[in-house]
Amino acid sequence: MSAGQIVLLIIAIVLFLIIISAIWCLLVIRMFNNLIEEIKKDEMSLNSSLIKYYQVVSKNLEELQGDGVLKNEDFKALKALKSPTTLKEFSDKQDFFDQLYRLLIKINEVLKTDSKLLENETYLSYLKATTTSLEDLHAKRRVYNANVAYFNQKRITFPAKFVASLKKIVSFPFFETER
Repeated sequence: MSAGQIVLLIIAIVLFLIIISAIWCLLVIRMFNNLIEEIKKDEMSLNSSLIKYYQVVSKNLEELQGDGVLKNEDFKALKALKSPTTLKEFSDKQDFFDQLYRLLIKINEVLKTDSKLLENETYLSYLKATTTSLEDLHAKRRVYNANVAYFNQKRITFPAKFVASLKKIVSFPFFETER
């Protein structure tokens, strides 16, 4: 083999490696974009479930207040919470859920002291609807957190972390609340 052929072979190998690296980078970028899109969908689903949970709780507590079971102070505290539809930041939504959950614990403690409630159909439907919407919220939270964990792991794993740092891809926060 002559020196010219060796140089051409080296150039061909280098070009082949550059092409393979470029294809790999494009595939990793596409993977990140797909994962980001999936997480955004999960976040919207989580938002809709949070809104539904708030609406179910509000509606059922209005019915309980109408039945004279709930006092006005408890209901005013619920209405004082900002509706989750107005919350833009993810941390605000998590804080909202924490506040709502703490308030519901207080309201449920008040409701449990009334022995007549176990026979009240409005109260029983409130419990069922609240439990169902809370289970839905937790299911969507688990899916969101699983996708975020997968994405965050891919983002820091060698060699994809080089592409992530070039594209300035940042981690997503977890929706931490587990009730």
